[in-house]
Amino acid sequence: KNLLADMVEKVEALDEKSERAKRTGIRDAKSGKVINLRLKPDKNRGYFGSASAAAATVDRYDISGTLNYFKSERQLMTVLDVNDGGNLINNGTPLPNTKAMLATVNYADKLSKKTMLNVGYQGNGTKSVGEITTERQSFFSDSTLIQSHNSVNGADNQSHNLNIFLNYEIDTANTIFIAGSMIVNDNNNTSFEKANSNVEQNGINKPVNEAINRNNRDNKNTAGNINVNYIKVFGKRRRYLQANINSGFNQVNGAGELYSLTRFFNQDTGIADSSVRDQRSSQKGNGYSFNAGILYGEPLNDHSGIDFNYILNYANSIDDRLTLNYNTATGKYDSADSLATNYFKGNNSSHRFSLGYNYYKKKFQYQIGASMQKSTIANTNTAQGMGNYNQQMTNFFPRAQVMYMIDKRKMIHINYQGGTEQPTVEQLQPAPDYSNPLLIKRGNPDLKQSFRNEINVSYRTFRSENSSSLSAGIVINTFANQIMSSIITDERGIQVQQYLNTDGNYNIMANGLYSFPLSKTNRKANAAIGTNLGIGHSVSFVNGVENNTSSFIGNQSLKINYAPGEKLVTGFSGLLNWNKSKYSLQGSQKSSVLTHQYQADVSYEILPGLLVHSDINVLLNRSTPQLGGQDVTVWNARLSKMLFKRNGELKFTIYDILNNNKSIKQISADNYIERVETQVVQRIYMLSFTYRFRKFGI
Repeated sequence: KNLLADMVEKVEALDEKSERAKRTGIRDAKSGKVINLRLKPDKNRGYFGSASAAAATVDRYDISGTLNYFKSERQLMTVLDVNDGGNLINNGTPLPNTKAMLATVNYADKLSKKTMLNVGYQGNGTKSVGEITTERQSFFSDSTLIQSHNSVNGADNQSHNLNIFLNYEIDTANTIFIAGSMIVNDNNNTSFEKANSNVEQNGINKPVNEAINRNNRDNKNTAGNINVNYIKVFGKRRRYLQANINSGFNQVNGAGELYSLTRFFNQDTGIADSSVRDQRSSQKGNGYSFNAGILYGEPLNDHSGIDFNYILNYANSIDDRLTLNYNTATGKYDSADSLATNYFKGNNSSHRFSLGYNYYKKKFQYQIGASMQKSTIANTNTAQGMGNYNQQMTNFFPRAQVMYMIDKRKMIHINYQGGTEQPTVEQLQPAPDYSNPLLIKRGNPDLKQSFRNEINVSYRTFRSENSSSLSAGIVINTFANQIMSSIITDERGIQVQQYLNTDGNYNIMANGLYSFPLSKTNRKANAAIGTNLGIGHSVSFVNGVENNTSSFIGNQSLKINYAPGEKLVTGFSGLLNWNKSKYSLQGSQKSSVLTHQYQADVSYEILPGLLVHSDINVLLNRSTPQLGGQDVTVWNARLSKMLFKRNGELKFTIYDILNNNKSIKQISADNYIERVETQVVQRIYMLSFTYRFRKFGI
């Protein structure tokens, strides 16, 4: 996306294939179309970039620069951005009380005829302060819990991300791919929260608690991963061998401070008592994962073959938590909290064996097979009342895939696959998390792995001569032992959330997207229509009672781009989204979240080099009465002048002319509805200047 328009000689639509498909000729589910940009011969040696600076009201600024260097197969791309208030230069959304710095470097080079190298680095740092207001209603069989939260959150986060990819083609029959990554994060987060809860029962609303909560958390996380993939094709067509090894690690060191004061009201007498939690905590964790697989394909004849596959997975994780309460006798934090202190160790391993039959012709291909997986889970806890937990499971599941190429432009794909999901450390760790005294979270070391069945049917067609495309599909998922939440709410309004395995969960999603030109002669006139429909059913537990949630989601989108000439460019998009849920706990209780999002923009070149642009964004919320509706209209405009032979751009921008910007999110979940309002930036004025440079043929 960094390329200049006049650098491109030709736009090509190519078949997208996996590395195995490229080398064996066996088409797979990854087949599709990908856009390839072919550069002009005189534009593949040189450099181009930009330098920008912006100043805005309320002491906001943005300074950025880009540099792109090409020398045949060698490419270097860099981005640097320092701002107070968001990426304003590139018309990003202004952010409140946020300072950020981003540095990105990507390098690619063909080291030899057989070796290709890609290296990427991204570092960023962010300091921010923001306010969030939350209203939640949780439904029970005989009452409703109404909770209000107001929090001020601060963050000082830094991250470094390094990625390396090496492609070495030993010869025409043997290829090695090596990919590695390293991530280092340092996150410092603070929050101050005020909260209160009421219970509504039989039309009567009574207060149950109120709390203040101060939380400081410092986490340092380091993670790395390396993947080696080897593919060999033999002299006999479609005989191949693929071997893969993947290894990763994760290390966490954290420290926290928590102070909370909670008052509880007796619903009969109205008399209040209080609870204070004053703690210091530390966390040390590390994890290691390893998986290896081997896949061998043997042709039976020109149109069929069999494949054998073995995969080994192993994961080890340790989570060591120490929580100390404030001791009034000593004036120190030296009294261990036996519930929140725990040493947890988890080991997961699995062996999967698969056998499949493949039939392939030019237009028709299918695969059928079966897999057996044996899994072992071994957990160790030192918390009170906890011990060792071990389980072994054996799963059998089929696999099937059908691909039919109607012609070069049209394809139908049907796929079934099954798979397991292991519980995470957070879901298993039994030590409670008291960071929110009114919503305490704890894991369940007795969790089993979940199993998912997925059926995916898709159709797609693409016409390159007019850039039109149509895709449609349906995805069906069913789950066994899915990991869901269980919430217990006591008479004081304190909620304890834990995880458990439930059955009876499923979801079905259907989608369609049609993109087409609006004119045979105008390539800048096009439209896209999209539809998504889905139903789902989930099983959770509230106060030990099973809660069945039936849900529906539907959205309809429309996007139009139209440029009748060189001077005028217009665009419009609309999205209608509807989420509806019904809960078994309260048979008459339903939630509905209906949102309309509309955006229109227009750009017009008044005089050569003088451009005016305006866009308006409208959000209409039409939700269940408990959440309330909310309408937001944001209007932006800018005037820009090209200077210095169109290499420079001076731009004046007004964000949120109506001074009406708001950020409101409405959520419908298993047994609750929630409204979240986040602090945003309203009207600001900005002046910016960008200078673009280039030189080719060096």
